[in-house]
Amino acid sequence: DELVNFECVQLVLPNMANHHGNTFGGQIMAWMAEAATVAAKKQALRSALMPHGDMLLHAEIQIIDALQFISKSAVGDRVELRVRVHRVFSSSMEVGVTVAAGHVGGEMRTVNQGFLTVALRATRKLSVSGKQYSLALRPSARPLDEDTAAAEAHNAAMLRLRLRLQRRQMLSLSSDAMIWSYILKDELCICNLLGLLRIAQVGTLRWKVISRITQGVVDKSAEVRHILGGTSGVIVNADTTMSLAVADDLFADGTKSLKVSAIFRTDAHSLFTLVSDIGMRQRWDSIMDEGRVHKRLDENNALIHLKMKSLIPMGKPHDYTMLQSWRRNDDGSYIIASRSIVTEEMPPVRGVRRGAVLPSGFLIEPVDPGAEAEASYQQAPVDRGEAPLPRCSPWTAGRGRVSRTLCRWTASEGLRDPSLAASSLLSCA
Repeated sequence: DELVNFECVQLVLPNMANHHGNTFGGQIMAWMAEAATVAAKKQALRSALMPHGDMLLHAEIQIIDALQFISKSAVGDRVELRVRVHRVFSSSMEVGVTVAAGHVGGEMRTVNQGFLTVALRATRKLSVSGKQYSLALRPSARPLDEDTAAAEAHNAAMLRLRLRLQRRQMLSLSSDAMIWSYILKDELCICNLLGLLRIAQVGTLRWKVISRITQGVVDKSAEVRHILGGTSGVIVNADTTMSLAVADDLFADGTKSLKVSAIFRTDAHSLFTLVSDIGMRQRWDSIMDEGRVHKRLDENNALIHLKMKSLIPMGKPHDYTMLQSWRRNDDGSYIIASRSIVTEEMPPVRGVRRGAVLPSGFLIEPVDPGAEAEASYQQAPVDRGEAPLPRCSPWTAGRGRVSRTLCRWTASEGLRDPSLAASSLLSCA
C-alpha cells in the first residue's frame, strides 16, 4: 500500500504566542499531533486488514519520539507541516512530521521535527456499548532502493521501535538480560543503577530475616575474611552478624527479593575497593573461577565477564556477561550495581553455561567512619510463587536441575544450610 504523504499550512496568530511574539511550543506540538492523526487515519483506510465501512476509526498517539525544537517561529509566520507515514506495523504506524516556518513569500526554515507513533482503534457505528477494538494493519513493504529517502525512513522507523522496546526493558525487573547498545550506553548505565535503587529504596518494604550467621556458627570455609591492599595487611572480618532476609511483596504484586547484610571492620572506601575490583575477587569469592574487565566504558562503568565454578561434582561451569556500574554518594556511601547484558563482543563459550543476573548489587554505608561499614547485597525479584531465591543468580547456574535443587534447599520453610545460602549470595554479587 502506498504510504500517506501530504502537507498542511497554519498561520501563527497573536493568541498562539508568548509576550515575546514567539509561537508556543505546545501549539507547534498540537499541530503536529493533529497532522499525524489525520495521516494515520488516511493510512488506516489503505492498510486495514478488516472491512471498515461500518466502523469509526480512532487514532491514539502513543509515543512522541525524538522531538526537536530547532528554531523559533513568530506571530504572522506561515507554518508548513510536512507529514509522511514512514512505516506501518501490525497495529500501529510511525508518522514523521517536519515543521517549517517563515514570512509569507519569504524563505522557509525548519523549526521543529519529530516522530509520532500512532495506534488505530475502531468502533462499530451501530454498537450500543461503544467498545473499541485494536485495528489490525497490513505492515508496509520496504520501499524500492531507488527511493533512497523512503528506504532510509523505513529502516530508521524499525530502529527507533527497537530502541523504545529496549528502553522499556531497561526499567523492567524482568530476568531477561539487556541487549547492549553503545547508542544507549548512558541510559543503560543509569538504568543499571536505577534497577538496584528501586529495590533498595522501597519505603514500605518489610524484610523477613530467615537466617542469621554469627561468629563460631559458620564453618571456616564459609567465613567472610578478606585481606586488602597487598602488604598493607588490613583485615576485613565479618565476625559480628550476617543476616539473610527475604521480602515477599516487593512491588505489592507478590514479587520476592533477597538481601544479605553484614557489618565489616573497615572503612567504606576499603570495602568498596575490595568488592568492585574484579582482580581481587578471587581472594574472597570461592565460587569464582576467573574474571576480567572486558571493556571499561568510563570511570564509573564497565563491561565485565565472570566465570563461576560448578556447584555440584562433574557439573558444568557457568559464566556471566554483565554491565557493572558504581557511584560514590555525597554521604560517603557507595553503590555497585550489576545486570546481565547480551553482546556479540562476549559470545557464549562451548562447555560453559551462560547465566543471567537480575538487577542486583551492593550498597555500602559507613557505620563508624574509618572503623566500620555495613555492606548489603540485594538481589532483584524472584518469581512469584517460588522459593525466595533468584532464578538466575550467580549461584543458581541458570534454569536447570541445579537451580531447582538449590531453590528447594533454601525454601523459606526448612532452610537446610542457611550458612551456605548467605555466604554464597554475599560472595556472588
